[in-house]
Amino acid sequence: MKNKSNKIIYSIIILVIVVFASVWYVIGRNQNNENDLNQEEPEQFNQEDIKDLQLEGAIYTAKTSQNETIIHKFNLDTSEEKVVFSDQKEKEKIKSLAGIINDKYILAQFMVTGQEFIGSLYKVSLDASAKKEEIAQDFASSQPPKASPDGKKIAYTMFSNAEFDFGFKLIIANIDNTSMTEIDSDKSNITIYSWDPNSKKICYKKGNDEDSTKLYYADVSSGKISNLAEIKGRVHDLFWGNEDLFVSSIQEKGKSLNQTELFKFSLNNIKLDQITKNDKFESSVVVSPDLKGISYFSTTFEGEEKTAMKDGEIFISQISGENVKKINDGNIVLGWMQ
Repeated sequence: MKNKSNKIIYSIIILVIVVFASVWYVIGRNQNNENDLNQEEPEQFNQEDIKDLQLEGAIYTAKTSQNETIIHKFNLDTSEEKVVFSDQKEKEKIKSLAGIINDKYILAQFMVTGQEFIGSLYKVSLDASAKKEEIAQDFASSQPPKASPDGKKIAYTMFSNAEFDFGFKLIIANIDNTSMTEIDSDKSNITIYSWDPNSKKICYKKGNDEDSTKLYYADVSSGKISNLAEIKGRVHDLFWGNEDLFVSSIQEKGKSLNQTELFKFSLNNIKLDQITKNDKFESSVVVSPDLKGISYFSTTFEGEEKTAMKDGEIFISQISGENVKKINDGNIVLGWMQ
């Protein structure tokens, strides 16, 4: 009887050990699975091989801070990145970047440290020399200027606080800021210019955008102004891809700054087609010359106050928003060259 009792006790002990071991194994396996999932989740945001995107050319980006602006070139064919220019040792610092002209130069506004309004326009060569050439002095704009793709014109905003002439004016001038022509005006604001690829038209945002954003475009030669679209919410950026394609950064009404997404629409059918969908702020978008891909700036804000020099990341993807890849850190996309 005693031996039988001992056998029962031993069996119970063995059963308890087996159950405990099984439970421990299941818990451990679930933890490992959770770790695997956590490792896989951000995979698309790591710098990866981008050849499967089948996108070509070079993307120029900038990383700006209070002390320095660094311009990078990322070669999509080789996945190589290099510094094109830095103003770290310059007496004048880059105040704003106006884009790439003739696939050869970056147009930038430089100012002496401490100056906030008036500076000089320079062409900075994209080749290994990184040569700086001043093309216009005493240049002032309330918004970052924008160079036309052919490198012949520049668009910017002038502000007047004179009672008889109060407000903002959209100015088109030669690249050296001669032959200035007023295209449009508004008492509240004019911002976000984007040239069409042929440098014949320019689109822009005008007026108050608390509830909706009014977008216009103008023929540079004739001065004729046309309505482009009225979009509910706030437009933070706009890129004119070809005669029909537009890509815009839109914060829909009632949504936070970190829910700003990229949308595309056409000139003939103003129907927004969403490209990105996440809890990030996305802006500074450019479209590839073949219209197959986009590159853009992405970041997260703590509050609702947007700052121009916010740290972030530069991504590329197909125009549909699929296959997102990070290429570098930065906060401005300057252009996509074939």
